[in-house]
Amino acid sequence: MHQVEVRYSEPLAREAVRAFYWRTLRRGFGLLGLLAFMLSLACLGFLLLAGDRSWVVGFVGACLLAFVLILTYGYAAHRRSTVGRFRRMTDPQARFVFADKDLSIASELGSATLSWDAVREVWAFPRFWLFLLSRSSFFTMPTEGVGNDVLAFVRSKTRVS
Repeated sequence: MHQVEVRYSEPLAREAVRAFYWRTLRRGFGLLGLLAFMLSLACLGFLLLAGDRSWVVGFVGACLLAFVLILTYGYAAHRRSTVGRFRRMTDPQARFVFADKDLSIASELGSATLSWDAVREVWAFPRFWLFLLSRSSFFTMPTEGVGNDVLAFVRSKTRVS
């Protein structure tokens, strides 16, 4: 069993949301998605510069705008939730307990015990690790002060990328 106490900061919470969101977008859309978006944007620009004001231009513009608004809203919702949770803490620290069958997290906001099977994947970043529970749900563990033995134990229990 391994136990660690970690401290959170607002910049770390914002960085975690950014990292989660950008990696999720890269995995979901990839290079092809980015190319399709850029090509659609270039085509829209070309049609507008050529003076085309047909329904096709309106449709492409509306689709691109909707796509950008949906992505922006998703990011804002994740950020508001994560930063809001951090701001509700008077003492921004948590205790993680990693055991053979499960892991526990406790802070002043509450506690939870999860089996290792509940963790779909762990994304390792230099300052924190994100434990993914679903496509849109995660929790953050800052890695400052966390020993290599603890990180190795977590690696042995989950898929870390």
